[in-house]
Amino acid sequence: MKLKVILSAVALALSVAAGSAALTLFGLQHMENRHDRNVHVTGDTLSSRTADSVEFVEITNLIVTLKGINGEPRYLLLEQALITSNPEDARRTQALLPALRGAAVGLLNGLPYLEVRAMPVETLTQQLTARYDEQLQQLNTSKPFEDVIISKMVFQ
Repeated sequence: MKLKVILSAVALALSVAAGSAALTLFGLQHMENRHDRNVHVTGDTLSSRTADSVEFVEITNLIVTLKGINGEPRYLLLEQALITSNPEDARRTQALLPALRGAAVGLLNGLPYLEVRAMPVETLTQQLTARYDEQLQQLNTSKPFEDVIISKMVFQ
């Protein structure tokens, strides 16, 4: 039974990833055709940049085990985009992905399903950002990205 649940979660994650990739490609194509090149990414740290100066590094298919009501495992598929402002920072962010993925899993693994499900996206983004800052400080490295966007949350 557990194998069936895990295989279902993996199949769901793969189908969601394929859909996300298709939407990302569509969105990138749409952005290239825009005449107005100013992009409002988030209200926190980036107010207005040209589309050419923003690069996204994705954390995809992050599956975390949450604690269900009766202790049964529940799952969260989380995808994020880390915003960088130049190719060098994008490369550095890419190199740090294993540590950042581990930090996200460490933050979320074992949390109560209902608590995470009820959490606003902004709150989760703030918690992830704080955890990433801690992880980078432990690694004694500067933060190569400006902001975190949660692009997908799928609960099972």
